Amino acid sequence: MNQNKLDTFLNHIKSQDFQSAAQILSSYNQQEIVIALQAMHEAIQFKVHSISILKRELNPNTSYDDFHQAWLPPIDKKDVTITSTGVSVHYFPFPVRVINAVNIKNDKEIISIGLMGATKQDIENLQSSSTDQYKKTLRTETARHDQIEKVSTKVGNTDFFECKDDNNLG
Repeated sequence: MNQNKLDTFLNHIKSQDFQSAAQILSSYNQQEIVIALQAMHEAIQFKVHSISILKRELNPNTSYDDFHQAWLPPIDKKDVTITSTGVSVHYFPFPVRVINAVNIKNDKEIISIGLMGATKQDIENLQSSSTDQYKKTLRTETARHDQIEKVSTKVGNTDFFECKDDNNLG
């Protein structure tokens, strides 16, 4: 199976371009369809192993939109897909979903909740890695952090948690 074609299929699904995804799917044989559907399921519904929580306060004369623009990974914007709920981009080497929320009682207060498909060991392995991919991510994360600091101030520590269960209650 052609990996680029599979990645394109998944990007169409994530960006809700179902017509283009269907065209790619229709060119697959039965086994390739099974692989594509498995990949789609994993991309949409990954197992959460770790959770991070970070709180920020917007600086004076800044808005959530300023924060969001600074928060976006500093990569080529053509690689960012706008979805109905935010953005979709392949940035980290494992599945990560981030929910940014604004306090309804104080619109200058933001929390970011990261749901990660990486175990504590995966994260430690990545941090001790000397691969080019990790070095690139570390450089872009430093630049991203600098941009975020221009519009907001971190409040407290970033807390990391191990996920014990993941429930849907509605």
